[in-house]
Amino acid sequence: HKLPVFIKSGAVLPMQQAKSNTQEKSVELILHIYHGADATSFNYFEDDGISFDYQKGDFNSREINYLPQDRKLIIGKAEGTYASTIQHLKIVFHHHSNNTVFINSVEKKLENKSHSFFSPLEKYDPINDPESMGEESVKWTETDYTLEPIEITW
Repeated sequence: HKLPVFIKSGAVLPMQQAKSNTQEKSVELILHIYHGADATSFNYFEDDGISFDYQKGDFNSREINYLPQDRKLIIGKAEGTYASTIQHLKIVFHHHSNNTVFINSVEKKLENKSHSFFSPLEKYDPINDPESMGEESVKWTETDYTLEPIEITW
């Protein structure tokens, strides 16, 4: 009744709340940042989720860089013509010791929260009452999501 989730140290996982289909638009992007020594870099890609208009350039892409030696995460400027529906950015730090971060040089206090990727599966097993599904203590904050660069330092 437990499902292990293995995540590499230094990973940055972009997530959104579950939707029933790709036509439902998200207003919040959640970035899970896992402490690690290795740098991570990738492109975060958005489009309408329903058409092939991305082939005509109707998308936006942002480079995301986790730089542990510099103690920062850089979300590059959005490039492309797609109008993002995302308005809020939630940043979740896993195995992070600081109590504050700076987002574009503005200090933000981190809040403590208990986090689990999955809810217990009690509805699937009427006999056994499951334990936690791997809850952990995380620190998080949120900010406005803009198409301009966002730099998070700690």
